[in-house]
Amino acid sequence: MAGTINPQDAAENVIAVLTAGMAAQLSAIDTEYGDGITLPTVDNYWRSPQTQYPAALNIVVVPAETEPDNSPDQLQTHQLVLEMILTEGSSNASYSTTELVTIKLWRIVRAIQELLNKTTLSGSVNQCFVVSAQATELGQDGRRFEQRAEIELLIQIS
Repeated sequence: MAGTINPQDAAENVIAVLTAGMAAQLSAIDTEYGDGITLPTVDNYWRSPQTQYPAALNIVVVPAETEPDNSPDQLQTHQLVLEMILTEGSSNASYSTTELVTIKLWRIVRAIQELLNKTTLSGSVNQCFVVSAQATELGQDGRRFEQRAEIELLIQIS
């Protein structure tokens, strides 16, 4: 349950929600844009950062901080960091490989934001806030390009 003082429980709950809904959410975004860019399905969910990612789309869900609120509401706030690592090796007629990986990465970020904003993580979760989303280029080897986006979440429970 996300409604415990253990931030890892909140991370596991986020992974469960993403696992259940990401394929449909990514497909809906593909359909909405209709520009021929197809988003990959999530290959792996990780619970800590890895040195290498074996597949095209990896999502890392890591508890970063937890803070008790001693107000009368007795809230507990868990900060989670979600990292999306996307590796792309192709281009198309309209976009270079680096442009394509950037477009896909931000669409994946959008899918996650929409999925978590529409989903109740558990009955004890009061709020789920997306605090920020940012992206950086990780590198290239001449054939494949890798970018990383990070979403910071705050989950309040009582």
